[in-house]
Amino acid sequence: MPFIDLTARLTFDFGRYAIPDRYFEMDWMEGFEMINSQGFAAITDYFKPGDLQVIVVDLQVAGDLSRQLLVWDGEEGTKRVSSLSRQQAFENPVGIVGNQLVFIAQAAHVLDLNTGNLPLDVQPLRADDNPALLFVDLSDL
Repeated sequence: MPFIDLTARLTFDFGRYAIPDRYFEMDWMEGFEMINSQGFAAITDYFKPGDLQVIVVDLQVAGDLSRQLLVWDGEEGTKRVSSLSRQQAFENPVGIVGNQLVFIAQAAHVLDLNTGNLPLDVQPLRADDNPALLFVDLSDL
């Protein structure tokens, strides 16, 4: 079996939302209660096409979940942070195509979106159709 290099390429300081080292030495239920009450952050998705890096971070505090999107352009040295919509259609990013972040969504969730934000040439959907891909221009975030 080939050797896999586990060298850190990127590090984050989640500050007060970092999971403390003692968590890993505790009973799992006690540990979860501790981090749930203090809140915690975790990287849930990471995409790196070229110089662009897109990182999705989930932040959970007392059972409330928020999702943040960090877009970092290494070539330009610019960073943007956006809150991802709480709409179910935007819960599952799956990749990047060009300058667009791609989400996969159940057709029923796409139908819940404001149709004024959808392209005019979108194909008609029914709630029981196959999942759809949604393309969101990263410059719009």
